[in-house]
This record gives sequence, C-alpha cells and structure tokens, in this order.
Amino acid sequence: MGKVFPSMFKESYWHPRFACTVKESMDNQIHYIQKIMAERAGSQPVMMYINIDTIHYPNHFYVEGAAPGDTVETHAAALRYIDARIDGLLKHFPPNRRRNVSLLSVPITVPAYGEDGKYFHSF
Repeated sequence: MGKVFPSMFKESYWHPRFACTVKESMDNQIHYIQKIMAERAGSQPVMMYINIDTIHYPNHFYVEGAAPGDTVETHAAALRYIDARIDGLLKHFPPNRRRNVSLLSVPITVPAYGEDGKYFHSF
C-alpha cells in the first residue's frame, strides 16, 4: 500500500510529521494540503488520496492523561479528532469546485480491541 498506491499518482508527498505516531498527523497533512491547493489555485483538476492514519495505533494520546496502550475509548477519541477536522480539510478546495468534491473514507487498517480474542492487527 505504501509504495504501490502512491506510484499511481503523478505526485506523491510524505513527511515524518504525517506518521501515525505523531498526534497532530492529520493537522500536519491538512496544513500541507492547504499549501498544495494554494499553489494550484484551481488551475487544474485535482484528485487527491489522503491516508488519514489517526485510527492506526498508537492512538492513546487522543485521551488526555491516558497511559500507553490503545483501547476502544482511545480509538473513539481518535475518530473524534478526525471528525473535528473534516470541514477544515474541505475548506482548502476551491469554493467554485467544492461541489465536485467527493470524499470517500475507507480504513485500510482497523485494529481489534478484544473481539473474538483478537487485538490490534492479529487477524
């Protein structure tokens, strides 16, 4: 996924600040998207794939004071972090073309938290 899928695009960007181990990873990605979209200024069509890795472990740091180790509660907090930023993401697409934006959210990794005795990616 990390090499094949990005190779299907004309441009691909990665920075350590976008990693799942960085609590502000989605904020960092949105800031970078803002820069890219400002450079494009609606001059050409844009098809963008964004790996929102916030729900990938670790996500314990989305609950203030939580000890290391992810739980259903920290996963839910990570989802709230994402949800609070979707509007901020979409505002960086040109207003005259925003109606043409389709947002598809598909998790590529979903950890388990004890369901059927499975934890993390132990399927």
